[in-house]
Amino acid sequence: MDWRRGSSWPAALSLVVVIYRVTRPRVAVLGAEPGTPTLHDVERHPLARTVPGVIIVRVDAPLFYANADYVEERLQRIEEASGEAVTAVVLDASGIDDLDSTADHHLRTLVKTYHDRGVSFLMVSIKSEVRAVMDASVWPPWWGPRTSSTPTSRCSGGWPGVRPAFPR
Repeated sequence: MDWRRGSSWPAALSLVVVIYRVTRPRVAVLGAEPGTPTLHDVERHPLARTVPGVIIVRVDAPLFYANADYVEERLQRIEEASGEAVTAVVLDASGIDDLDSTADHHLRTLVKTYHDRGVSFLMVSIKSEVRAVMDASVWPPWWGPRTSSTPTSRCSGGWPGVRPAFPR
């Protein structure tokens, strides 16, 4: 057997794994751990507790056309699994390094859906590259201040410094 033929299978399998991970990024639900000022992934920190009625998530990947639908569906599943009436959704954008126009459109649609339901939507820890794409696109006038540079770690203690994306 030629070494090149034997090495093509692992390379192909690696490519499949990369495509899978890129199209289905990790969406971590964040909660506060007693005695700490920061938010943690509730799956990795069993003591972390979510805020009733508030969904706080972090997307750990760039948002683009291939994964925008998945992230939106994942948010819906998280809301359904909470079993509570949701009053606010907080998107920690610290893990989002890039945003393309398709994902920007999906994000605007998602925000509009929450707005129509009376659910506040906040984005925190937005990187400058992502903010530039959002600033270049046309957001509805009711959206108001879209972003906060406040780190998510400060949001657990009464949400200091975070302004609502739009009035409820």
